[in-house]
Amino acid sequence: LRAAAPLLEGGFAPRIFYSGFGGFDLHGAQGAGVGAHATLLQRLDDAVGAFVQDMKNRGQWNNTRIVIHSEFGRRNYENASIGTDHGHGNCFLVLGGGINGGTHGPALVPSDLQSEYPTYAVDFRDVYRDVLENHLGVPDADPVFPEAQPISTNLGIA
Repeated sequence: LRAAAPLLEGGFAPRIFYSGFGGFDLHGAQGAGVGAHATLLQRLDDAVGAFVQDMKNRGQWNNTRIVIHSEFGRRNYENASIGTDHGHGNCFLVLGGGINGGTHGPALVPSDLQSEYPTYAVDFRDVYRDVLENHLGVPDADPVFPEAQPISTNLGIA
C-alpha cells in the first residue's frame, strides 16, 4: 500500500493495485481480541488506516476503492480448538470515498447460523463487477467474468 500512494499522485496511469497479506489460515485460538488472529487483524487495520489517511492527505480518497477479501471462507461454528475451519462463509470489505456504506446482500436469518455452511447469497464476482462498472467506469464487466453465475446481485456499493 505504501508503494501505491506515490504512484497515484505521480501521474502514473495504473487503475488497479493488488497487495497480498497472508497468515490468516488459522484454525485455533481465534477471537477474544488476543492471539495470532487478533494480531493479524490489527496489522491489517494499521496498514489500511495509514493508507486511507495518506489518500485523504493527498486529496485522492474520493478516487480510491479498497477491496479486502479472503481466498477462503469459514464455517459457522467453532471447532474444538476454539477456532473455525474452512467453509463457505466469507465477507468482503469495500472502502473508499463515495462508497454506499453498510451491509449489502440479504440479511442472515437464524437458520443460516444453525447449518454447517451459510446460504450462498452473494457471488464474489458481483462485488468486483460493482467496482469495475460503478467506480472504474467499465461499461460492461461481463467479459471479465464470462462463466455462468448461479446467482447475481446488484449490490450498489461503489
